[in-house]
Amino acid sequence: MKSILLVDKNKIVRENLRELLDADDRFQVIGESNNDVLALELLERYKPDLLIIDTSICNQSAIKTAKQIKQLSPKTKIITLSLHDDKIIIQRLFKAGIVGYLLKECAYEELPHALTAVYNDQDYLCSRLQSLNQQRES
Repeated sequence: MKSILLVDKNKIVRENLRELLDADDRFQVIGESNNDVLALELLERYKPDLLIIDTSICNQSAIKTAKQIKQLSPKTKIITLSLHDDKIIIQRLFKAGIVGYLLKECAYEELPHALTAVYNDQDYLCSRLQSLNQQRES
């Protein structure tokens, strides 16, 4: 069973994600945080297998936060939730160490797919972003 730390400023989002994750016996939510400072403390204490984090809560840039997470807990896999579809930022986040990127509008429907991919050591980019990239390249 993979341990998960949930980080999102919105309690309802965290509750919905927890409900979704509790239905999958491969995963166990071991902690929650509504800010990046507490998240880093919990990360250092528990060293979860997975971290699901809303990029908008980061006091510093999401890229710096991702790098800091990887320094504190190198084996923790990071899935980010975001409102932004900026291709350059997404590429930088993957270079910084994330393994999954979901737009918040897709998160509830696609999180199980992202978790399966990450569980199988694959990167995950939500389908909306994949289709946007294809449209931009056309």
